[in-house]
Amino acid sequence: MNDEKTLMTDDSSVYELSLLEILGLLRKNWLMIVIATLLVGGLAYGYTKFFIDPTYQSSSTVFIQPKVNENQVSYNELLTNQRLIDTYTQIAKSNLVLTEVAREFKSLGYDKTQIANAISVSSISDTEIIRFSVVTDDPALSARITNKVVEVFISKVNTIMELNNLTVIDKAISNDIPVGPRTLFNTAIGALIGLMGAVFIVFVRHLLNNTLKTRSDVERYLGIPVLGEIYYNE
Repeated sequence: MNDEKTLMTDDSSVYELSLLEILGLLRKNWLMIVIATLLVGGLAYGYTKFFIDPTYQSSSTVFIQPKVNENQVSYNELLTNQRLIDTYTQIAKSNLVLTEVAREFKSLGYDKTQIANAISVSSISDTEIIRFSVVTDDPALSARITNKVVEVFISKVNTIMELNNLTVIDKAISNDIPVGPRTLFNTAIGALIGLMGAVFIVFVRHLLNNTLKTRSDVERYLGIPVLGEIYYNE
């Protein structure tokens, strides 16, 4: 008798929601889920639209020019230049370059750290071209900082490595089309957080509710058979 009671207690401690129960819970609470999704998504949209300043990006490209002998470029020369890209990238983001650039924009409130955070330097895949990009809240300032970084970078490479193989392909120009904030993306993330939060609350509230709601609940928790049911229609 005791063993049977213990067995029923152990079985009743394990409660799993079936797919139908999950769908039923979601359907029952669909209005709250929709409202939470729209509310948090709307808050994310409003915050992004009205409280985050737009940002603008300007870019410049620099070509590592290989040596040309008799109107031909050797394959080894191209490989050497491609290997130099990583070195050049590190020089472009070095304190030596950024400190000199920061001197020109100190009066505008941009120090070395802010410029380092605003600039990105990367190589274009399978080429000997380096792209410099700067993002700030002023399109004209983004272009000025980019061009200054490129200018100082080329000067330092010529001095440090005694090479004169860098050529500017495209100078940075002011671009009035903002690249940020990503309003649609932030709104979608906000809506997703609202959706997940609402679903989480629904399931937690259901699991914390210890009332007996169905015939299966009576059999599961009390371990006794149900002899009859009285249906109630609201």
